[in-house]
Amino acid sequence: MITLLAGSLWAIESNGGFLRLVRVRVHPPGAIPEEVVWSVLTCAERRIWPLALFNASSVADRLEAKFPIVARVGYGGFGKLKVQVTPRRPVARLMWRGTLWFWSSDGFLWSASLPQNSAVAGMTYPAGPIIFWDRTMEPLIDGASLNRDVIHCGAPVDRVVSLLEEVSALRPPGMELRGIKVSYNGDPAMLGTAIYASGDVEALKVVFNATDPKGVRRAISAVAELQRKGVISGDSVLVDCTYGDKIILRKEPSGN
Repeated sequence: MITLLAGSLWAIESNGGFLRLVRVRVHPPGAIPEEVVWSVLTCAERRIWPLALFNASSVADRLEAKFPIVARVGYGGFGKLKVQVTPRRPVARLMWRGTLWFWSSDGFLWSASLPQNSAVAGMTYPAGPIIFWDRTMEPLIDGASLNRDVIHCGAPVDRVVSLLEEVSALRPPGMELRGIKVSYNGDPAMLGTAIYASGDVEALKVVFNATDPKGVRRAISAVAELQRKGVISGDSVLVDCTYGDKIILRKEPSGN
């Protein structure tokens, strides 16, 4: 009897289509094209809309894997889905393994050249200095995440972005912060290298303990004082502030 009933319902659905998904509503309107939602639905979910509603969290995850958004999928009326969309907000640009990435405040990464970026209305993009994630650091993305375009990583985004802001605010007079390189040399401390430019030339690099916020401020302040006294001028200079009680200056080939 159960088989007969199921078969009868399936026959009615095949002929009448009364369980088919007829509408997808995106809120706010235009946040992403409705076609985007249809593209991540399976054939079964499009044919039997309660199945799409039952799989709401999975549908949302599929959207979030392809587009830099936070999605909530819910009931939008009989035969309809409602999708609430919030764009992810990138707070920094990050260079890793030759690719420029956007890094959101909740720890998600996606390529700055991702074609889907243009499909998200209201997306804002950070400008200014770049975070350079050195190969000595832990990989930002593991192999299991390679099937996603928008990927969560466990790196301390809040600390690194805060470090970037501190170094930007304390830049020496007449210098522009081009970026900050985060690296690891085997010690417990994470190293930061602030890269300052004078015009088109990288004129100053400052290396410091990136895990010590007070040390960062002391290092940059000391460099500014050395610059005011004329100790740092002319050729490109690397300033190593990782020794605590002393600062090491080393001239570098101009333009490096």
